[in-house]
Amino acid sequence: MTRTLACLLAAAFALSVQARAAQDKLDQGAVPPTRPVTGTVVKWDVSPRSFTLRMGNGPNEVQFLVTDQTVFEPRPSVGDKVTVRYRKEGRTRFVAERVTVRPQQPPPKPAGSSGGS
Repeated sequence: MTRTLACLLAAAFALSVQARAAQDKLDQGAVPPTRPVTGTVVKWDVSPRSFTLRMGNGPNEVQFLVTDQTVFEPRPSVGDKVTVRYRKEGRTRFVAERVTVRPQQPPPKPAGSSGGS
């Protein structure tokens, strides 16, 4: 029984080491997945080069780092709605790869208004 328990513990340890090594490769950017997110630019920072995006109407805000490889289509301003394609580096760094400004939606016409005079 002791021998079986020791074998099970050794196998569990080996699997956890392999899983940790795979996660470390992802964290180091060996296979950097990119993800899109949409929101409103609420802040630009010079140091570090970054901007903050608010997603939805709530308090969900995320800071994205800007690099020399970040592509802007066109460069957004505070208040612009954008889609950000980004990659995660480590556990807390989000690096913007492509930032696309979404076209402004015209305000809805009031009910009952007509286009003619």
